Amino acid sequence: MEIQEEKERAARSKRIMMWLGVISIVMMFAGLTSGYVVLQADNYWVQFDLPNGFWISTALIVVSSLTMFLAMRAVRKNELSKVKLYVLLTFVLGIGFMASQSKAWGQLINKGNFFVGKISDLKGEYGKDYVIMNQGAQLNYIDGNFYAASDKSLAEPLNEKINHKFNTASGYLYVLTALHFVHVLVGIIVLLVVLFNAYSNKYSSENPVGMEIASIYWHFLDGLWVYLFFFLLFIR
Repeated sequence: MEIQEEKERAARSKRIMMWLGVISIVMMFAGLTSGYVVLQADNYWVQFDLPNGFWISTALIVVSSLTMFLAMRAVRKNELSKVKLYVLLTFVLGIGFMASQSKAWGQLINKGNFFVGKISDLKGEYGKDYVIMNQGAQLNYIDGNFYAASDKSLAEPLNEKINHKFNTASGYLYVLTALHFVHVLVGIIVLLVVLFNAYSNKYSSENPVGMEIASIYWHFLDGLWVYLFFFLLFIR
């Protein structure tokens, strides 16, 4: 009886630690996205379409959340062969997510959107590949010069003011996605441990704790990425 109680206390402690970690990560990203909104209002802000690598990432991590759910359900049913299969699929999809993120960063770089870059680094056609916003209004681009939307007479070109400005939007996008990437990397390491334990038949309906904690963390990473993706898609 005492051994069982000790196991339950240990499991409860692990769950509490996991949720505390999740809450701290949520607070960090809430602060970062709030800062994003504030900076967007006070800067020359570059708007550009998200690279298709991020769309692929989203599909992969959503599917991986499904396979992790199926793995957890298999544990509860003591279907150990399915546990191994679904954890392996989750791991492969997680690697695919990381690869597609790297592809998306490469696509950003090809368009001149660097982690530490200037607006003058941008490549492509203005109005099609990117636009520059200031205080909620899109700048006009006429004969090679940028003008404020309110400058109807085209009296004050803004090129010198803009070209040396840092591309804050691009830099912030890298910060948000790279931080999430780091947490996914941690999740991949966790999945490796879970995969090893699954092939060692350490999980069962009587001993689901390790799998449960890994599942909570992975579902959280999925939800966090979906939030970041739609935030970056619509709050640009």
